[in-house]
Amino acid sequence: GDLALAFEELKKKLDAQGLFALERKIPLPSMPERIGVVTSPDGAALQDILKVARKRAPWVEFRLAAAAVQGAAASAEIASGIKLLDDSGWPQVIIVGRGGGAPEDLWAFNEEKVVRAIADCDTPIVSAVGHEVDVTLADLAADLRAPTPSAAAEMCLPDRESLSKRVADFQSRLQRALQLRITELRRWLKDYALTILKQRIPAIWREESQRTDELSRRLESAILQLLERRRSTLEQLRARHQSANPRAILARGYSVVRKPGHPKPIIRSDELVPADDIDITFHTGTAEAVVKRCEGDS
Repeated sequence: GDLALAFEELKKKLDAQGLFALERKIPLPSMPERIGVVTSPDGAALQDILKVARKRAPWVEFRLAAAAVQGAAASAEIASGIKLLDDSGWPQVIIVGRGGGAPEDLWAFNEEKVVRAIADCDTPIVSAVGHEVDVTLADLAADLRAPTPSAAAEMCLPDRESLSKRVADFQSRLQRALQLRITELRRWLKDYALTILKQRIPAIWREESQRTDELSRRLESAILQLLERRRSTLEQLRARHQSANPRAILARGYSVVRKPGHPKPIIRSDELVPADDIDITFHTGTAEAVVKRCEGDS
């Protein structure tokens, strides 16, 4: 009862000051490469965020501003962590939050200093406190509210399918734009040549016609070179994306061997002994096997 009353009173006060206004919200970048996180270094929230990032965008860098997420010192440490990351100018987006808990455990995210730190942050900030049913004043002040820390990472990072489609769409638009430009320039060159033909005597026209042809060849060459550079850049992006996909490695005939219940792959024969159970993951499907013999490198 006392916490609920304090929550409503502070919410009413801060709302009247415009801290929750929609016009204050900053849109998130579409493909951030640097993400700041304000949470406990020992909590599950940080690991949940990193786990999602490893699957969706393993090239993204993270920087942690460690803070207590409950207790007397929590609100000051959270507010300080937000300001530290924001003032550094390093992150393109900040995630602040923690895992679930009782209302009193989450109370630091209802403290005025935390809410004001979020509202004053110039970097887009995502609040991810507790579970979906938990709503804090930090959620209302943030640019985006995520129901869980894992969901916050998903909101910040595009999945591989979305990224591939974006690259393909960009390539298609670029090709159409360049083709349209080539057509327009050819039409202009043709009109220019006709003007010269009408205004000049035949001998000069022949000279101008030759010059026009040369300009046309140079222009086409320059545009083709530009298109090739853009194509090369797109191929590099596609290759970078493909290299980050572990299933592409499995498609070439490789497989992943693990002990049942262990996520870490087996990479050396001396990690196994005869009669060990193993799980084998192929490009499509899995198999269970028992080790008969272990041998080292020949």
